Amino acid sequence: GGFETNTTGWTTGGTNTIARSSTQIKFGGQSLKVTYADNAVLADYAATITNVAHVASCWVYIPTAYDGGGVSLKQLNYTVTTSEVAATAVRDVWQRLSLAFTPGADVAGDIQIINTGAAPTAGRFIYIDGVQLETGPFATPYIETDGGTTARAAGRVRIPSTGILDGTQGWAAVRF
Repeated sequence: GGFETNTTGWTTGGTNTIARSSTQIKFGGQSLKVTYADNAVLADYAATITNVAHVASCWVYIPTAYDGGGVSLKQLNYTVTTSEVAATAVRDVWQRLSLAFTPGADVAGDIQIINTGAAPTAGRFIYIDGVQLETGPFATPYIETDGGTTARAAGRVRIPSTGILDGTQGWAAVRF
């Protein structure tokens, strides 16, 4: 999730490094700063997942100085590889990546943030925050858990009992 207290469970490839940072944050007070050295895998979280629909999501911040290829969110279960790539032209803002997938069997399904394309100059970095892995086909808004498990109650939209809408409320119905 967030990186408020630690980076437990996160690794990186080669001699890249990861560390908590408060320089750029999307949620809370810390994010994961990944400094590139020599490997396409910027950050990796090993998760055991079942063969039902899942969605992984994360927020990435790519500084202007990052001169590598794209930054991609990827699920790797050793037989199926899928990914979504961040907008490489967008710099210095947080971008959300989400990836829906259904693995074929119970597997160790790493969730990875990788560099795609040209390798950046050693010492360049990106930030990652708000990582979630959920069952279901759609990414939901981020819930700060600091690595714990959480559940969300079903939501609903309801018109006020008076039937009167004011300037801060709105309602619309669409039928297809």
